[in-house]
Amino acid sequence: LLAMSFFKPASETDEEEEWLNASIKRADRMYDSYMIDELYEYLRKATERKRHAELMWRLARVTCEKGKLCRNYEERVIFFAEAMEYINEALKTDSEISAVHKWYAILLDYNGSGASTEVRVENAKEMKNHLDRALELNPLDATSWYILGLWFYSFSDLPWYQRKLCSLLYRELPSATFQAALDCFQRAELISPNFYSQNLLMLGKTYLKMNHVELAKHYLNRTVQFTVVTVDDQRAHDEAELLLKQMKC
Repeated sequence: LLAMSFFKPASETDEEEEWLNASIKRADRMYDSYMIDELYEYLRKATERKRHAELMWRLARVTCEKGKLCRNYEERVIFFAEAMEYINEALKTDSEISAVHKWYAILLDYNGSGASTEVRVENAKEMKNHLDRALELNPLDATSWYILGLWFYSFSDLPWYQRKLCSLLYRELPSATFQAALDCFQRAELISPNFYSQNLLMLGKTYLKMNHVELAKHYLNRTVQFTVVTVDDQRAHDEAELLLKQMKC
């Protein structure tokens, strides 16, 4: 049997499309204004009407943000798990959207933060696959380049004993260098200058790892001067300030 939606009048289809586009625009405005609680409720209601991938990944994003704002660990874990459910649904609905793969990678990391080293390395491999796909679909997404930079940085910064453990568990470790991380953070900044406090912070930290002290100071000072709006901004500000103080000692 043909789906009944096949017989919908054009005006009804156009109306649904207009509603979806308006909902996406409104959601993005609310996110840019950091109206997290309001946006969470708005998208939960919107997705009751239509489980569209463009709405579902945005719901996953704001749910993740609610988790990051939680001080209570148990509540934070619940929000991250909820967000993972939403992004899984978005991925099953439409796997050709860059942001879906990007947020799948992000939420895979958040949900695996307390897991064993074995699980985290497996997650890291899957993260890399989704980040590569996200950038294949949208090579001009600064945030995806930032996350890929974090991926390289995290593996480059593993202590020797964790590297040893990983080498026992797997035939070969993911290939990563601080230079590869730096290239990603620089690419993100080139695409969208000053778009994210955490990218400025990671530029500073990576330059510090590579012993380029003056460049590290430059980006850490820019991080401190960045206007604090989100919880990520505050964390970036505090870490940059601490690193600058330590460099003066």
